[in-house]
Amino acid sequence: MIRFFDSSAIVAAYAKQADRPGVRDLLAREGVAVSRLSEVETVSALSRLAREDAMPESSRDAAIASFLTDLDGWEIVEMTQDVTARAREVLLVHPLKASDAVQLASALVLQSRLGEPLDAFVTFDVRLLDAARRERLAVIAS
Repeated sequence: MIRFFDSSAIVAAYAKQADRPGVRDLLAREGVAVSRLSEVETVSALSRLAREDAMPESSRDAAIASFLTDLDGWEIVEMTQDVTARAREVLLVHPLKASDAVQLASALVLQSRLGEPLDAFVTFDVRLLDAARRERLAVIAS
């Protein structure tokens, strides 16, 4: 059972957003997969929250440390030529930002490698959610 999480879902969990408590439970289970891009996007988003005074710096630091520790136990889809080629294809069909196309492409490449459907694609981004559904991925959203 593999669930792919995009950065919006990861940030929701580590920023402990009250309206998204279920994502923390999903991340605590086995079978978590993420794009390598999420490593940078998550740290960026948590840092932005602290800069904008939406999160204390001490909470940001603890969240980043916890995230990086957990990341070591997750399956990471690296930014390979397969992923970037699939992201280019995704961009021709779906109105996504480049980073979201990489997230979706990473999930699609992982699913292809596994030879079976992912259990879920977890995102809180509306456009990415729609694109994932159109690509016939099972989705979990807010």
